[in-house]
Amino acid sequence: MTDDQYFNHYGLHQDPFSDVKDKKEFFSTPELEHRIELIKHLIEFSDRILVITGEVGSGKTSLLNYLLTEQDEKWNLCYLPFNDINTVEDFFLHIYRDQGLEFRELDSYASKIASLQDYFEDLQNKGFIPVLFIDDAHYLSIEILKLLFELAITEQKKPALHVVLFSETNIAELVNHKNLGFIHCLDMPAFDEEQVAEYLAHRLMCSGYQGDNVIDQKLIKSIHKTSNGLPVLINELARRALQDPAINVKDNNYLNLIKSIALNPRYTLPFALVLVACFVLYTLPSGPSKPSIQSKEVELP
Repeated sequence: MTDDQYFNHYGLHQDPFSDVKDKKEFFSTPELEHRIELIKHLIEFSDRILVITGEVGSGKTSLLNYLLTEQDEKWNLCYLPFNDINTVEDFFLHIYRDQGLEFRELDSYASKIASLQDYFEDLQNKGFIPVLFIDDAHYLSIEILKLLFELAITEQKKPALHVVLFSETNIAELVNHKNLGFIHCLDMPAFDEEQVAEYLAHRLMCSGYQGDNVIDQKLIKSIHKTSNGLPVLINELARRALQDPAINVKDNNYLNLIKSIALNPRYTLPFALVLVACFVLYTLPSGPSKPSIQSKEVELP
């Protein structure tokens, strides 16, 4: 079954298992809510670089996008995609432009660092919290990671910039830096079996599905076991399940199945022809019987 076919079959207006596009599609659990509140608290009150770690497909980017839509009004937020940052100069260029600052390429490294620190300190004096989000931070070079430490931690040990990195690995394992003590790590929680069921129902509802649970508990158990609770694998397994025609026949739909077969000429026409033939053969009168030949013994005189 193709995407269009199963979209129409279940009354969907979009792929229920694509990347999260808005906060309505974001599915949260108590564990995830706890981390969201902790992230907001640490951004405001901690002087450490915050690293959100998780496997591929654990939902880091979805969480980042949710935080972008739910940011605190005091945040002065800067979001830099990792694929725009290949060198230290790329980093300076993007953060200067994002904050509306004049970028002077000929300025020295130290001068650019000092200029940004002064700018962030001025923002804090005005009651704002400078925050930097970077996704897929494990792809950043060692030089850029060290630069982030210099921007985040000043000589007075006060945070000039609150850095939040989303990474597959612990940044502390990648950077040999004197300020490694200033890292706070949070891991992404996986879904348990009950949360997998709630997640699937939530994503289907957000995509327009209004019926009963289309994926039964046995299949949910299998999806949870195979995916280890990772959203990206749950999405893929659930998409395959909806595309499998076998799932369209449920245990409680036998009457509908029989009805659909009974109304299908492909099945009813041959059956009707057989019935007619049997009826004709049974009701036709038998033909004239052939006279029997009898023998009789005659005695001669």
